[in-house]
Amino acid sequence: MGAESKLLNAVDQSAFLASMGIAFGVVVATYLISRLTRRYFEKKAADDRTREAFYGMAYGLVRLLLYAVAIVIVLFFVLVPLRLIPEPLELLSEFIRSQMNVVVLAMAVIVLGWIALRFVGVVFEGIKTSGKVNVRMVDLMGATTSLLIYSVVGIILTQILLSALGMREIAGSVVTLFAAFIGIAVSFAATGSLGNFLAGMLLMSWQPFKLGDRIEVGGGVYGDLIEYTLTHVKVRTIKDEVVIVPNLQVISNKLVNFSSLPLVILHTNVTIGYDVNRGVAEEALLEAANETWGVVKGNNKPFILVRSLDQHFVTYELNAYTDQPNKMVEIYSELHKHVLDSCGRRGIEIVSPLRVRFSDHKELT
Repeated sequence: MGAESKLLNAVDQSAFLASMGIAFGVVVATYLISRLTRRYFEKKAADDRTREAFYGMAYGLVRLLLYAVAIVIVLFFVLVPLRLIPEPLELLSEFIRSQMNVVVLAMAVIVLGWIALRFVGVVFEGIKTSGKVNVRMVDLMGATTSLLIYSVVGIILTQILLSALGMREIAGSVVTLFAAFIGIAVSFAATGSLGNFLAGMLLMSWQPFKLGDRIEVGGGVYGDLIEYTLTHVKVRTIKDEVVIVPNLQVISNKLVNFSSLPLVILHTNVTIGYDVNRGVAEEALLEAANETWGVVKGNNKPFILVRSLDQHFVTYELNAYTDQPNKMVEIYSELHKHVLDSCGRRGIEIVSPLRVRFSDHKELT
């Protein structure tokens, strides 16, 4: 018996030393791998500064998974078999081994929640550095979004734990109540400030305009863009009025950017009677366009389209290019003046249905 006892003690000591060696090796390996991974991602970030935040998030994820694996190996594969941890931890380890699928699912939820938090942090930091928004408002929205992520992760983990303990009905009730609460909150917020904020995020991803552009938004608000935030756009109209348009109204209506291309075509319809030769009519209209300031001459010359042959007149469409979209109203005014002058010099009458009826009535009387 004494020999057997000594042999068992020797075996226990050998197992203990082996376990401690494994634990120490795991810790050292984790540290070395973490350092190598950090250097790798730092080098990638230095090579591509535009994705620095992405590489930082990727390194954080790898480090989190690495530490989680190291803790599982040391705790449940080294210390538990040797009974080197207190009894409550042994019970916990037994529960984990019996509910391994639940543990894996919970860890996956935690990791996904962490990724969502890091992603939200990167997005809001990028928005703040853009210089187009109120920093305090962005911080508030970031904190609200993070709180929502924490709430969702907490509810999911609660459901997983209650289901593992056999309380599925309670778990289902908790999730139902939370889903109802979130649904009510989103339904109210969708038409309010949160909806405008989400619409602003969408607009920033589209980047349909920049400060100073001549735009038409919100179902007819026409002018120059002077402010562009996550909740609204501010436009100075041609009447020198400042109009604030909520972002929900911007994305739900037609959005026109007249400054997005180097040239914009101005076009106006002129109705001239059939008694006027088409060549003469077109010559008069082209002369009016070429005399108008702001109209581009050269390769992009003004041109005429015959839009329709009506009962009493022909509808000509005069088209002319301009590289000054912010002066479109003034250019249109000058163009119309020159059309009147050019047609007047040639004795060309610009007619309309009302003008035709008036002339016919004069002839009858």
